[in-house]
Amino acid sequence: AVLAGAGIAGGQAYGRTRESGMAVEDGQMSAEDLLATLCRAVGIDEKATQIDDNGRPTKITEGTAATTVLA
Repeated sequence: AVLAGAGIAGGQAYGRTRESGMAVEDGQMSAEDLLATLCRAVGIDEKATQIDDNGRPTKITEGTAATTVLA
């Protein structure tokens, strides 16, 4: 994924893959982590909850923000 603007620090790469590009060696990020990072970048508390249609609290994400990519 390519991220730009909205609190993302420019000019950097996050993580590392093998030379073949077929496997992550460092900095693996799940979809939940990416969502948490995007929430943090735009000022949404990624640990917040919202109330679903049945009145139950639901976490926005279970991921962990990659703060090293944030400005």
